[in-house]
Amino acid sequence: MVIGTTFVWAHLPKAAGDATLGLFRHFPEIVVSADDARSPSKHRRFGAPDVPVDGHIRVMNIRRLPSWLLSYAFHRVRGEGLATGSMSKRDLDLILGDADADGKLVGFCDGGRLPVDRWLRVEHLEDDFLDFVATVTDVSSRQRRLVGRAVKANANTYDRRVDTWFTPEEVAALYQRNPVWAAVEREVYGEVPGPA
Repeated sequence: MVIGTTFVWAHLPKAAGDATLGLFRHFPEIVVSADDARSPSKHRRFGAPDVPVDGHIRVMNIRRLPSWLLSYAFHRVRGEGLATGSMSKRDLDLILGDADADGKLVGFCDGGRLPVDRWLRVEHLEDDFLDFVATVTDVSSRQRRLVGRAVKANANTYDRRVDTWFTPEEVAALYQRNPVWAAVEREVYGEVPGPA
C-alpha cells in the first residue's frame, strides 16, 4: 500500500502492484509511506485501521479478469514449487475452482463501503499512472521518462494469451461468476470481452 498526501493506493495482488510501487518511487514528494514489496502488509485494504480514507482518493489497479485469473493460477503453481511450464488446462481449471475475484475486490473496498475512486489499468499502466499522478503534483519530463523506462516487477513467465487457456464461452462464464469485477471492467474499459 502507498499512502500519499491526498490519496491511498491499495495493492491488489496479481495486478502489477510491485511495478506500480516502483513507479511511485519516482514521486517521493507525494508519498507519505509505502509498504515494502516483500512485506505482507503491502496488501492492506482500504478499511484497515491504520489506513486514512477520509479526504483521500482511493486508487487501485485493475486488469482484465481472464488475465488476472491466469496470473493468480501461475502464482499459485509457482508458490507450490511447481514448474509453470507444466501446468495443463485441467490444472488451471482446478486452481481457478476456488479463485474468488469478486471477493478480492469487495474485500479491498471494505465490503463495498469504501469504493475505488480511481482505477489504473494494468494494460495501460504507464499512461494511467501518469494521468493520475498529474492530478496530485506536477510531473517533470524526467519523471515521465523514468516511468516510461520502468520494467515489470515480479512478473511470472508463462503463456499470457487468454485464448490459449479459455474459449470465448469460458471467458463469458468467468464474468458471469464475477459480476462485481465485470461491472468494474465495464466502467473502466467500456466493455467486457466474450461472445456477443
